[in-house]
Amino acid sequence: MKERYLVYPAIFEKDGQGYVVNFPDVPNAFTEGDNLKQALVRASEVLGAILTVDYQDVYPTASDISQIKVQGQQAVYPVEVDLVQAREQTKSVSVKKNTTIPADLARRAEAQGINFSQTLTEALEKKLKVC
Repeated sequence: MKERYLVYPAIFEKDGQGYVVNFPDVPNAFTEGDNLKQALVRASEVLGAILTVDYQDVYPTASDISQIKVQGQQAVYPVEVDLVQAREQTKSVSVKKNTTIPADLARRAEAQGINFSQTLTEALEKKLKVC
């Protein structure tokens, strides 16, 4: 059985009135909060979203929290994520993806009022046999 809960170390950096958070082991996971409590909650939310969307079922190994070097206004805290809850929350979450298409196709599609996001979503669902 796969683990339901994972814990990753996060670096919290005091930034003016709030905190900026990043995860050394999960490079795309970063957030911020007006205070430490809000930053902790948001850190767990973003960690869950990134792990379930970007990594699916093969998760990066968490570093030993005692081995993470910090400086200045930084501190390291463990952040737990409930993967079952995160999967439920990310089911309807959309992510922004930049893509490159031929200029001629883009002009023709725009002229016909084609929604690029909807078209890409439909094509991916068809290709992946989803829905």
